[in-house]
Amino acid sequence: MSYENTIGENLRFGITEMLILQLLSEEDKYVYQIAQELETRTNGAFSFKAVALYLPLYRLVERGLVDERKEVVVGKRFRRYYHLKEEGAMYFEQVKKEYLLMAAGVDAIMEWDK
Repeated sequence: MSYENTIGENLRFGITEMLILQLLSEEDKYVYQIAQELETRTNGAFSFKAVALYLPLYRLVERGLVDERKEVVVGKRFRRYYHLKEEGAMYFEQVKKEYLLMAAGVDAIMEWDK
């Protein structure tokens, strides 16, 4: 039985929200922009179809961390932009601290094979 796909999926799922918050801390973005930047800035390690990002974005909106707004782009077509709220920025700072602490701990343990 191969666990490689499951392990990768669990790791990506666990930090996708944090990466979205990082991107939104830089500027408001629409979902396709987020997907493109995740793929580009992680050298393909985080490659999502835009539609797969709606669930974590909806969760962030529901929790009051992110706002969304619609902007007309062509005719009746619109884009939905996501904006990091002040509460979201404070939450992101806490998440970032916790992630860095955990990553340092994992690195310390994983050094045994060097």
